[in-house]
Amino acid sequence: MKGGVYRMLTLERKYIRYSGKYVIPTPKGLFFYETVRGMKVADTSLTSGWEAEVARIEQGKLTQEEFLGGVLEQVKEVTGEIFLIYQAKNNP
Repeated sequence: MKGGVYRMLTLERKYIRYSGKYVIPTPKGLFFYETVRGMKVADTSLTSGWEAEVARIEQGKLTQEEFLGGVLEQVKEVTGEIFLIYQAKNNP
């Protein structure tokens, strides 16, 4: 695992921990995984779609602002869904 990703997942966000040579999800990491596993954010088509849009930027067919605006909308949508799920689980 890359050093920066490791630091982010373990020290900053506490989603995983190491036990010897094994990577173990924390309760927070399991909650996050269970929350997003069926969502678009966990689908590889999301990043492949972004790669296609970056290619369009390189070809001059899309601006960086248009791309980032689309990413921002996706982030708002996903975080909104996560908050709704979290609230539903914690306020039955």
